[in-house]
Amino acid sequence: MAEGLMYYLAFALGGGVTSTLALYLPAMRIIREEFPESMATRHNFMAGIWFFGFATVLAPAMIVCLYFDDAFIESFINAVLKIDQKNNS
Repeated sequence: MAEGLMYYLAFALGGGVTSTLALYLPAMRIIREEFPESMATRHNFMAGIWFFGFATVLAPAMIVCLYFDDAFIESFINAVLKIDQKNNS
């Protein structure tokens, strides 16, 4: 039982790191270039920790997000900017 849990923990942490590097960082790079005044760029470290946490917990679902990475990044950017716009208005 404990050995299986260790395997799943390694899978989940690896998935969280992979998702953060492949999905979050490219999306934040685009936001930083096009919208430097965004709230997400001011709190980049905290947003990255939250993304890593959710990606780790939802590791099996992140496989689909990694497969459709371009669509995920576009949707993620739109969602972040929509939240930014809502908070700034």
